[in-house]
Amino acid sequence: MLTKNGPMTSVEAHWFAALPAGLPSDFDYAVIRSVDDARSLMLVLPNCDRGRAAVGLYEHRWLVGSEAAYYALLAAWDHDEHEAIAAFGSAERFAL
Repeated sequence: MLTKNGPMTSVEAHWFAALPAGLPSDFDYAVIRSVDDARSLMLVLPNCDRGRAAVGLYEHRWLVGSEAAYYALLAAWDHDEHEAIAAFGSAERFAL
């Protein structure tokens, strides 16, 4: 994966490598540093975890940035709106 400054370092890539197996319950949202990181998180996860990741990024928007959280929500919706709605509890809560 590329970052703005070139390829990811092995330390940066470590968080990304295990995600195709699913989102760990103790995922450290502090590793999400950009919109690209947020999109990558959403794209690599299995469908069943995208909604939970969207909730996590929304709840940690103060840490990851509002723009990264916003684009992650769009990606979650785009890939599987049913999982996103279920994770938030309702379409109305997702839309807030």
